[in-house]
Amino acid sequence: MPGYASGREMMLRRSDLTAHIGYGLGQDIAHNDRDAVTRLRRLARRYDRLTVAHIPEPQPNILIFDDTWVNSGFDWLSFRDQPTRTYRPEEGTLVREKTHVDEQYNRYAELIARAGTPTRR
Repeated sequence: MPGYASGREMMLRRSDLTAHIGYGLGQDIAHNDRDAVTRLRRLARRYDRLTVAHIPEPQPNILIFDDTWVNSGFDWLSFRDQPTRTYRPEEGTLVREKTHVDEQYNRYAELIARAGTPTRR
């Protein structure tokens, strides 16, 4: 549909949004969803405020937005609804202390920037 922008693109068009995405399970790239990575890289080429990079060292699963830091396995995002999947309890940590969140943001943004060549090409 011409002129249609996905929700991801609409967010990236906002001048006040910067997004850093680090992905991977260490050096092993066999577990990466190639289609998802390709789409993210394509978006990063179009939007300067999006950085996408493979992180070669294993890292915790985190999400940082606004003044919020979430550390969780996020396994609920990893599996399609399948009747063979059994319930798996998930736990995580949510922090809303601005100084700590800012420190974590800076730490992980730097890690992503150093992770090799961020996708911009």
